[in-house]
Amino acid sequence: MSRWFVLFLCFASTSLFAHKNSDSYLYIASEQWRLDIAVEDLQRTYDLDTNPVDGRVTAKELRGAAMGLEASVLEGIRVTREGGDCPLNLQRLGVASHSGEYYAAWELKSPCFAEPDRLTLNYDLLFDVDPLHRLLYRNDVAEQPLLGVLTPSERALALQSHGPWATVTAFFKEGVLHMVLGYDHLLFLLALLLPLVRASSSDESLRPLLWRCAGVVTAFTVSHSITLTAATLGWWQLPIQPVEIVIALSISVAALAALVGERHRFQWQLAGVFGLIHGFGFASMLAGLMDEGSSAVLALASFNIGVEAAQLAVTVALVPLLVYCQKKPFYTRWGYPAVLLAVAATGLWWAWQRV
Repeated sequence: MSRWFVLFLCFASTSLFAHKNSDSYLYIASEQWRLDIAVEDLQRTYDLDTNPVDGRVTAKELRGAAMGLEASVLEGIRVTREGGDCPLNLQRLGVASHSGEYYAAWELKSPCFAEPDRLTLNYDLLFDVDPLHRLLYRNDVAEQPLLGVLTPSERALALQSHGPWATVTAFFKEGVLHMVLGYDHLLFLLALLLPLVRASSSDESLRPLLWRCAGVVTAFTVSHSITLTAATLGWWQLPIQPVEIVIALSISVAALAALVGERHRFQWQLAGVFGLIHGFGFASMLAGLMDEGSSAVLALASFNIGVEAAQLAVTVALVPLLVYCQKKPFYTRWGYPAVLLAVAATGLWWAWQRV
């Protein structure tokens, strides 16, 4: 964990405001736990920026609000043993970095940590501010490191009951949600599917068309899985801001390409090339938690399968609707280009917002 740790004094004037997903990280080790909370989430909740003109939170501003932040954090975290509260203290460490984004880092201390059996963590921070907030945790107390996620619907972690199956189910669900709630990924998927349906013949049955669409979707999954794995395990990483800009631009490129000639023949290539970039975007949630152990393999595989399951479900639901629309003259003449132009414009707008 030390490679992410940066002392406050080294960043006294550095901007710490560059976060996209709402997430926190908890590292559970024998007698020492560490909690990292995104600076942007703290800014949204506690308005840390004392100089609104510059539009950023500096380490100096974060340090000045430390006492109030620590009191608020302690109100949102409880550690219990068999129903009784364990005393809990915070010690400020400084600033951590995950995927190029900044997090306030604290060490959690309690005499209960010396005997972690039968401990339960209750986490209530930020869920009321952002229902999409997640606490990603790594439990190194167990014989093998175990990974998991706490969500608004599952806010408690019993250390002794967590096993590999919990890692599988947690990250599968996160993969599904990350795809379904990732509007940029969904729009890119729509831009890939529209020309495939457009190019299908009117007398073609639905099954071969679904197989072709599923093949392109799976090519996207295979492609983004490569960079997702590489970035999550630290083999190859890119700064998150340019990645998010290129993801937005990929939507526009795919939509505009669908308006030109017979470009549906190149959907596999579009899915493969831009899938590599989308993989870096998916990795922004996981990169701060993983190593090369067996739990990382389980988490990555489960997350990827969840993303693929969500993509295929969207495809199966969307393609019949597009086939129906394709039979309407108004759609074929006006609706199809209008939808693609709207998708392209949305991608350009998102890219501008992310600059």
